[in-house]
Amino acid sequence: MGRCRIVIGVIAALLLAAPFVAVSPRTTRAQDSAASVIASGLMNPRGFTWGSDGTLFVAEAGKGGTTPGDPQTPPPLGPITGGKTARVSWIADGCPANLADGLPSYITANGQTGGAADVAILNKKLYVLIAAGGASHGNPDQPAGVYAVGGDESVTLVADLGKWLRDNPVAKVPTDYSPDGSFFDMKAAPDGSGLLVVEANSQQLLKVTADGTVSRVADLSGDNQVPTSVAVASDGTIYVGYLSGAPFPNGAAKVVQIGDGTATTVWTGLTTVTGLAVAADGTLLALEMSTGNTETAPFFVEHSGKIVRQTGPDSAADVVTDLNLPTHLNLGPDGAYYVATPAIGADAGTGFIVRIAPSGTDPVSAADAVPAPGACGVATPVASPTAESGGATATASDQVAVAIYDFGFDPPTLTIKAGTTVTWTNTGEVEHTSVSFDKGEKTWDSDIMEPGDTYSYTFDKPGTFDYECGLHPNMKAVIKVTE
Repeated sequence: MGRCRIVIGVIAALLLAAPFVAVSPRTTRAQDSAASVIASGLMNPRGFTWGSDGTLFVAEAGKGGTTPGDPQTPPPLGPITGGKTARVSWIADGCPANLADGLPSYITANGQTGGAADVAILNKKLYVLIAAGGASHGNPDQPAGVYAVGGDESVTLVADLGKWLRDNPVAKVPTDYSPDGSFFDMKAAPDGSGLLVVEANSQQLLKVTADGTVSRVADLSGDNQVPTSVAVASDGTIYVGYLSGAPFPNGAAKVVQIGDGTATTVWTGLTTVTGLAVAADGTLLALEMSTGNTETAPFFVEHSGKIVRQTGPDSAADVVTDLNLPTHLNLGPDGAYYVATPAIGADAGTGFIVRIAPSGTDPVSAADAVPAPGACGVATPVASPTAESGGATATASDQVAVAIYDFGFDPPTLTIKAGTTVTWTNTGEVEHTSVSFDKGEKTWDSDIMEPGDTYSYTFDKPGTFDYECGLHPNMKAVIKVTE
């Protein structure tokens, strides 16, 4: 079988012989375990990131449309039709609130979608990577590329990547060449110099600066590996992860290090890599979409996804297991692992993001970390944050939840209106408290909270309230109360 033309779309095409049933949420939600759902109600979630105050931004791929692609993709993947159903959301109390909608999305012959592929913050500005733009995806009026997200539910084109790809072909153009490319992942360079973008069809890593200048960091074409993910270490070292080509055999995926435009293999023995991260100690972490794959279509196995940690050039240890077709991985500002899921089957808003707390050397199962039925629908937009200010703003009648985990508060920063009641729930496995002091006097004190306990406090006046866990003073957070 040939290479992937569109990463997620080709996964869909491979399922034609024995397609997956749309993912159905299980009936439990393990908020008190090491793995829990922190955002649900998402329509095919892809990449995500955090603002400086902890606000979570998510790229949702949408569900395509009815405009035919031109040139049309042949079966079994085509015909492809496009529409404006993708969006960028921010998460308010676990549900998506609109930040920018009406973005390009495509749908394949058997109902699989692509659209907004990732979001990233560069120099306090939020950007979205649009993978479904361009005529071939049924969106001729809006190109594939990088867009700046405004605070007024608008986006502005920064770089037309579809045109750049057509004007600057790779050394080994694929036989299934896509004129609008296949974009999957985007990360901000730590030095603030630009955005690193992975393009899977022609196999390359690009860099886009804030003024729209595009350059090729590495031409990775010709090896049928399908790059899907990029991660940057604190010292600036760049790594790229690969899905591998069909039939996606176990152990066929890899990670390379990029230097001077060339790729050096640094980790092999992986399977269907869709996410990549560098831990604080420099260790590589890979997200495997499906493991134990079969030799015949549909190849992939539901609920077999993993996060693995590199233990050698060709070895890995399980960190998280039982993920369902995960598509993106990030390390959160709290040090936990966050995963968007599933890659396939969330057209009806059944996608979600899982938070997994590190748990020593023992792997954590995410089997029960699924949304409760009806936990979150499509949220009515509320106050829209920016990448710089961020933060969920609640109305005076709101009840706002804060999760206490081992060892932190989620969210670490919260903005509410006077009159709001905040309820803390100890979702960890050890005792915690929530306590705030003002000039030596306690503003509130939950006393000791056993796992599963809750404590509520109503904020009746404006102000900024720093608080902590009385048992673990390194656990700190802040609540900002407005009039």
